[in-house]
Amino acid sequence: MYLGLAASIFVIRPSDDHPFHLYGAVLRLTLVILVFCVGPLLLRTLAFAGLSSGRTVYAYTNPDLSSADFLMQIFNFVIFCFCLALIWTQWSSFAETHRIGLMKEEQGTSINIELANDLSRMLYRWQVTFISFSAGFCIYTAIFWNQIIRHRDWRFCCEAIMAHAFWITTIVITIIPLLDTWRAWNRQKVKAIAALINDTKTSSGDIEARIAAINDLHPIPNWNLTASAAAVVASLIGPCIQALIK
Repeated sequence: MYLGLAASIFVIRPSDDHPFHLYGAVLRLTLVILVFCVGPLLLRTLAFAGLSSGRTVYAYTNPDLSSADFLMQIFNFVIFCFCLALIWTQWSSFAETHRIGLMKEEQGTSINIELANDLSRMLYRWQVTFISFSAGFCIYTAIFWNQIIRHRDWRFCCEAIMAHAFWITTIVITIIPLLDTWRAWNRQKVKAIAALINDTKTSSGDIEARIAAINDLHPIPNWNLTASAAAVVASLIGPCIQALIK
């Protein structure tokens, strides 16, 4: 988990030239994430720690077994939440800067090839980022679903749902620049086609040929989009499925 998050923060990053700063917002966001991360843990280990609550799992990270290990677990969650806050802040900040750049690239009615290249690069960067942080989330969420499905300890449900919520939120935040680029590219194509339709100096046959050529421009192959969507869905439901088939 930590290796994947660290790689997303320091190695992959949303852009090589995007400045990296430790904003005060990162610390505030860390505290918010920590509340939602540790809250269900404290509820399970303190309020519902008895057999009457359906407890079947006894692990060394529980405070009634080892307070030192429990505190170490809390410390690990602090690091996890801090890394997650860094990724969310980093990609949100980049999305705003990138959106301004897209507005400049969209100017004019001709097809901007650089915009197509940006779309291809953004998809590749997001795919690598998704693989990086999802590898850890797959293992992290699988632990919870194993406790729920295999060991019948339903006290882990809230933590499993919250872990998936963090995962989905990270996917959404990191994919926003890609979606913005995709929309900008489609708007650029519409403008170019509209300019051709309104061009009274060009023959209809030439216009149709140009429009067909524009429509055939696909910086991202359909198979790549399908494979990416399938990978997202499969990774999200994978931890639950693996617990069911064991």
